[in-house]
Amino acid sequence: TENRRRLFRQYFAEAVARGAKAACPEEPEFFARAGYSAAFKREWQARYGEPWRDPTSSVDARYRSERLKVELERKLLQACYEGARSADPNVRRFLLTHSPLNYTGWGITFGHHDMLATGEVDAVVAQVWTGTARTPVPYAGQRRERTFENGFLEYASCVGLTRDLPVDLWFLMDPLEDNPDRSMEDYHGNYLRTLAAALMFPEVTRF
Repeated sequence: TENRRRLFRQYFAEAVARGAKAACPEEPEFFARAGYSAAFKREWQARYGEPWRDPTSSVDARYRSERLKVELERKLLQACYEGARSADPNVRRFLLTHSPLNYTGWGITFGHHDMLATGEVDAVVAQVWTGTARTPVPYAGQRRERTFENGFLEYASCVGLTRDLPVDLWFLMDPLEDNPDRSMEDYHGNYLRTLAAALMFPEVTRF
């Protein structure tokens, strides 16, 4: 909502005024299962000039719902960058996001291309790590963890997304995920698999 955008503009302006050198809003995410709040219904009415429709009611309603989520997330990120640059016109603008491949697999809506097409992003951090890369994927009739292979495809999707754009691409190399029940041996093995996948792209030198 506009109120949330206003708060984020202020937050980022204050952060940069106090010494922050970059604006790094974290993980723009709008889940596909979302879109039922009163605020979202008001945004729908304002965007489409018609009453909200349940996204599960038709293909058209689903499409409109997801497109609106893309627009709202883009506007929110732009508000963050606007706030930061109001305090320092030269502050760097980072986009910290999971790969397009992962967002699709996890049912998360975000318009990677829409955001990059604004020209308001200076750098992208491809957030690929053990937690995303180990997501079970199907191959040859079997669904299981394939951390190296999936990690490679995730990194590749981010390389393709930013290719030929004046944007610095960073690869996240996080050895842990948000699950305290896994052993350090498990984390170490999967970290090595994501590291090996990341090193398959010598054109990326920022980690």
